[in-house]
Amino acid sequence: MDRRRQSGFSLIEVIVAIMIMAIISLLSWRAIDSVSLTSRKLDARSDEITALQRVFDQFERDVALRASAMQAAGQDFGGEAIRLRAAQSSLRSVELMRSVAGPAAGWQRVLWERDGRKLLRAAGPSGDRYPLAPPGAGETVLDEVQEFNVRAWVPGRGWGAFPTGDAPAATGLELIIARGPPGELQRYRRVYALH
Repeated sequence: MDRRRQSGFSLIEVIVAIMIMAIISLLSWRAIDSVSLTSRKLDARSDEITALQRVFDQFERDVALRASAMQAAGQDFGGEAIRLRAAQSSLRSVELMRSVAGPAAGWQRVLWERDGRKLLRAAGPSGDRYPLAPPGAGETVLDEVQEFNVRAWVPGRGWGAFPTGDAPAATGLELIIARGPPGELQRYRRVYALH
């Protein structure tokens, strides 16, 4: 009888090949999971930055439309066009008298206020005479806010409290927002020129 040697893989070779494929599959799965997790974190961070950018931009519009131009035109607002109110050692709210954007004419009161860990913005109805109607209930514009602060730049004095009365006028505002869970607090700031 002619015995020919049969060619093929031994059982050990098959087991080794299966183990190598299992290791490659596990490494690939971990790499894909890592990419997916990074993508989710980037999306969440992008959403946070977008929300923060909207807040800074809206505050800038409110400051740009503040009522000092209307005061110069003869409208008496009975005081400052920007009022800062503090509770204990931190800022509680910022109230602005501003012109109404868009086709409607007049002015309105806008209130920025930190309520717990939320930053709220409320705008009152427009009017053409002082006193203006107070703002209604505020809408949440940002969550997880740990700090909301505004400082004024007064030439010759630097950054400090917003001037009142006969003090020199402020030429800039600095808005500071700190947000995030404790231990991961992120502080953001933007400076606005007061023309």
